[in-house]
Amino acid sequence: MHCLSRLPAGLAAMLLCAAAAPADFVGASLELVEDDGPGGNWTWRVYADFDDPTNVLLAIGAVLDVAEWHFDADTPLVNDGGVLADTKAEDFPSGDFAGPRDSWVTIGDDLGFPSPTDYSPGFAGSDGKASVILGVTLSETDGGWFNNVPGTPVQGTHILIGQFTVASGSNFTMSGLAIWEPTPSFTLWDPEGGDFITSFFEVAIEPLAMGACCATDGTCTVATVGVCEFEGGVYQGDDTSCDPNPCPQPMGACCFDDGSCTVDEGASCVDAGGVFQGDDTTCVPNPCPQPTGACCRVDGLCAIVSQAECDVVGGTYQGDETSCDPGLCPPAGACCFPDGSCVLLTEAACLAAAGVYEGDETGCFPNPCPPPPVGFAGASLELVEDDGPGGNWTWRVYLEFKGGFEVL
Repeated sequence: MHCLSRLPAGLAAMLLCAAAAPADFVGASLELVEDDGPGGNWTWRVYADFDDPTNVLLAIGAVLDVAEWHFDADTPLVNDGGVLADTKAEDFPSGDFAGPRDSWVTIGDDLGFPSPTDYSPGFAGSDGKASVILGVTLSETDGGWFNNVPGTPVQGTHILIGQFTVASGSNFTMSGLAIWEPTPSFTLWDPEGGDFITSFFEVAIEPLAMGACCATDGTCTVATVGVCEFEGGVYQGDDTSCDPNPCPQPMGACCFDDGSCTVDEGASCVDAGGVFQGDDTTCVPNPCPQPTGACCRVDGLCAIVSQAECDVVGGTYQGDETSCDPGLCPPAGACCFPDGSCVLLTEAACLAAAGVYEGDETGCFPNPCPPPPVGFAGASLELVEDDGPGGNWTWRVYLEFKGGFEVL
């Protein structure tokens, strides 16, 4: 946001602001060009200010999301010494519109009256729209498009927007969008197109109230309510401050050294010794790196893994940050099973699996395990049909042999 504070002699400070303006657009400013003193009138001019003389002002339009272009005054506007409240729309401006202190809106006018082609018909109330001449407050629903002549670009660093004459001591505010392009395109400007830049501005005779503005990312800036809302922020009230920051902070996953995860604000996470994973991140699944240590596997080997990975393979976790030092894990050897198979296991793992341990450092190649016995092994039953209570069971009886080559 760009804001300038100026203090004309005998007047309160004016606030001149532009929201999120690109580098070339500075904002809007007010200039007091005539002051009758108490009981008379003030005549003010409003300018759009740029820092690059090649910039082209295309229009002063509505705030897109709000769809309103605002002009508010404490007292009726003055036109050539008369109050505009009862003036007809077709008389504003008109061919004899030559009063040096009339109230009007234009872009880049050279002040060579009359010059009706330079005035905004939308601002004057054409097509039945609201007009400044009909009352104290203007709220145009679609703004006004001021310059659609490709061959005559309005350029400069201090471009005239309008002139307003009000009773001395009164206030007016004006806000909307400055619609512009960095350099002349010399093509007819289309408000529905996208080849232009829009920048919010607001001006006022009296200082505009400012307060804390909370952005969605939790940052806080001091702005007017108009600037804050245009930028999508939440205004915290007049005269509120960003110190301390009143804005709710975005939440995210916070990782700790032990691999645990909590959802917290970024600053709170860091203060607690964690590592913030970013806005809107979650702990499901856990994004945090897990601590690792030595894992003694059932085959006697040692690996550096997390405790969860160690548990999956049935190993014994030796603790976080432990290493696979020689002799840490018990030795393994051949473990023989009744079916004659051989597996390398520690003695404890072999016995737990009902195997026969052949000794430390023994191997399975060649297979040291005795082959399974052959011959008659007995009989077995198999339930093949069950009708349930009140019905029947059908069983089959089988003779079992070991070896697979016996003949009954």
